[in-house]
Amino acid sequence: MHTSPNSLATHTPPLWARLMRALCLLEAIAEKVAMGALLLSVVTVGVQVFFRYLFDYAAYWTEELARVFFIWIALLGSVVALGHNSHLGVDFLVKRLPHKGQNVVAYLANLIILVFLAILFKDGIYMVYEHVSSLLPSLEIPKSIVYIPVPIAAALMFLRVLLNTFLLTTLNRRPV
Repeated sequence: MHTSPNSLATHTPPLWARLMRALCLLEAIAEKVAMGALLLSVVTVGVQVFFRYLFDYAAYWTEELARVFFIWIALLGSVVALGHNSHLGVDFLVKRLPHKGQNVVAYLANLIILVFLAILFKDGIYMVYEHVSSLLPSLEIPKSIVYIPVPIAAALMFLRVLLNTFLLTTLNRRPV
């Protein structure tokens, strides 16, 4: 379930409530973009199948375009999954800990995730910058289009984990 900005707005300081609303909006946009990329990916693969079987012609650009869409879907889908708290996790040992122990594990996990996402963001920016001048062979568009979702997804997930840590710290509750 997505953390609702309205359900927590009365219990959180105004700055955090505004951040929560903004983050929920950005996650909703990420979800729409991922859904659009999925639709376009299906259409692209459909065009490829259509041309291959009906005209015996391989539209070479469709495979590369579908791959670009898949990367966007995977990364933005990760943002959406984190916003809905629906990433897979193995928590049967954590659930056996006392409440304070569960919180300590949650803090440590969030800290590790935040460090990883900060590195992913930094390296994603570097990859976008490094590939601005090189082109994808079939599409002849900048290769950086493949890397753009990396820092976007890392930044959005960083904010979500930071918000989840705030909820755990101030309200002593985990996001639903």
